Amino acid sequence: IALLQERVPPRSSMYVLPQRHNSIYFFLESHTASPTGYTFVETDWEQFPWDTCEYFVLLTHGLIEDDYDFTSADRIAEIGQTLIEKGFRQNSEVGLSTMQLYSRDSR
Repeated sequence: IALLQERVPPRSSMYVLPQRHNSIYFFLESHTASPTGYTFVETDWEQFPWDTCEYFVLLTHGLIEDDYDFTSADRIAEIGQTLIEKGFRQNSEVGLSTMQLYSRDSR
Protein backbone atom coordinates (compact mmCIF):
# COMPACT_ATOMS: atom_id res chain seq x y z
CA ILE A 1 0.00 0.00 0.00
CA ALA A 2 2.87 2.39 0.76
CA LEU A 3 4.10 2.11 -2.85
CA LEU A 4 0.61 2.94 -4.10
CA GLN A 5 0.41 5.93 -1.76
CA GLU A 6 3.50 7.35 -3.46
CA ARG A 7 1.76 7.19 -6.88
CA VAL A 8 -1.93 7.79 -6.23
CA PRO A 9 -2.74 11.27 -4.89
CA PRO A 10 -5.46 11.57 -2.21
CA ARG A 11 -8.98 12.13 -3.55
CA SER A 12 -8.17 10.37 -6.82
CA SER A 13 -10.87 8.53 -8.73
CA MET A 14 -9.96 4.85 -9.08
CA TYR A 15 -11.26 1.31 -9.34
CA VAL A 16 -9.97 -1.86 -7.69
CA LEU A 17 -10.43 -5.39 -9.04
CA PRO A 18 -11.32 -7.78 -7.42
CA GLN A 19 -13.86 -5.29 -6.23
CA ARG A 20 -14.22 -6.64 -2.69
CA HIS A 21 -10.96 -4.92 -1.64
CA ASN A 22 -12.59 -1.62 -0.71
CA SER A 23 -10.03 -0.98 2.05
CA ILE A 24 -7.57 0.15 -0.63
CA TYR A 25 -9.69 3.24 -1.26
CA PHE A 26 -9.58 4.05 2.45
CA PHE A 27 -5.81 3.64 2.75
CA LEU A 28 -5.18 5.74 -0.36
CA GLU A 29 -7.79 8.36 0.63
CA SER A 30 -9.30 7.92 -2.83
CA HIS A 31 -12.81 7.20 -4.06
CA THR A 32 -14.30 4.66 -6.41
CA ALA A 33 -14.97 5.51 -10.02
CA SER A 34 -17.76 2.93 -10.08
CA PRO A 35 -21.18 4.43 -10.76
CA THR A 36 -22.67 1.87 -8.34
CA GLY A 37 -20.38 2.83 -5.44
CA TYR A 38 -18.47 0.51 -3.13
CA THR A 39 -19.83 -2.93 -3.84
CA PHE A 40 -18.73 -6.50 -4.27
CA VAL A 41 -20.60 -6.76 -7.57
CA GLU A 42 -18.51 -6.23 -10.69
CA THR A 43 -19.43 -3.04 -12.45
CA ASP A 44 -21.20 -2.94 -15.78
CA TRP A 45 -18.25 -2.19 -18.08
CA GLU A 46 -20.56 -0.73 -20.73
CA GLN A 47 -21.57 1.94 -18.20
CA PHE A 48 -18.15 2.42 -16.57
CA PRO A 49 -16.95 6.06 -16.57
CA TRP A 50 -13.61 5.42 -18.28
CA ASP A 51 -13.05 9.12 -18.89
CA THR A 52 -13.21 10.08 -15.20
CA CYS A 53 -11.30 7.13 -13.74
CA GLU A 54 -7.72 8.23 -13.03
CA TYR A 55 -6.25 5.00 -11.63
CA PHE A 56 -7.01 1.31 -11.74
CA VAL A 57 -5.56 -1.36 -9.43
CA LEU A 58 -5.62 -5.02 -10.48
CA LEU A 59 -4.78 -7.45 -7.70
CA THR A 60 -3.03 -10.28 -9.50
CA HIS A 61 -1.28 -12.44 -6.89
CA GLY A 62 -2.08 -13.62 -3.39
CA LEU A 63 -5.78 -13.79 -4.07
CA ILE A 64 -7.90 -16.08 -1.95
CA GLU A 65 -10.87 -18.25 -2.84
CA ASP A 66 -13.32 -15.48 -1.88
CA ASP A 67 -11.80 -13.23 -4.53
CA TYR A 68 -12.66 -15.77 -7.20
CA ASP A 69 -16.31 -15.60 -6.16
CA PHE A 70 -16.30 -12.18 -7.82
CA THR A 71 -13.81 -12.52 -10.68
CA SER A 72 -11.27 -14.86 -12.29
CA ALA A 73 -7.61 -14.69 -13.29
CA ASP A 74 -8.71 -14.63 -16.94
CA ARG A 75 -11.09 -11.75 -16.23
CA ILE A 76 -8.34 -9.75 -14.50
CA ALA A 77 -6.05 -10.28 -17.52
CA GLU A 78 -8.88 -9.27 -19.87
CA ILE A 79 -9.49 -6.05 -17.93
CA GLY A 80 -5.74 -5.31 -18.07
CA GLN A 81 -5.93 -5.42 -21.87
CA THR A 82 -9.08 -3.29 -21.87
CA LEU A 83 -7.29 -0.68 -19.76
CA ILE A 84 -4.54 -0.37 -22.38
CA GLU A 85 -7.18 -0.01 -25.09
CA LYS A 86 -8.93 2.70 -23.06
CA GLY A 87 -5.78 4.81 -22.77
CA PHE A 88 -4.34 3.64 -19.47
CA ARG A 89 -0.72 2.63 -19.03
CA GLN A 90 0.66 0.08 -16.61
CA ASN A 91 2.98 1.64 -14.05
CA SER A 92 5.40 -1.30 -13.91
CA GLU A 93 8.18 0.87 -12.49
CA VAL A 94 6.30 0.99 -9.18
CA GLY A 95 7.62 -2.50 -8.31
CA LEU A 96 4.43 -4.05 -6.97
CA SER A 97 4.57 -7.82 -6.62
CA THR A 98 0.91 -8.60 -5.90
CA MET A 99 -0.89 -5.98 -7.97
CA GLN A 100 -0.70 -3.82 -11.06
CA LEU A 101 -1.29 -0.08 -11.08
CA TYR A 102 -2.65 1.56 -14.22
CA SER A 103 -3.05 5.27 -14.80
CA ARG A 104 -4.14 7.55 -17.57
CA ASP A 105 -1.33 8.34 -20.04
CA SER A 106 -1.26 11.92 -18.80
CA ARG A 107 -0.22 10.87 -15.27
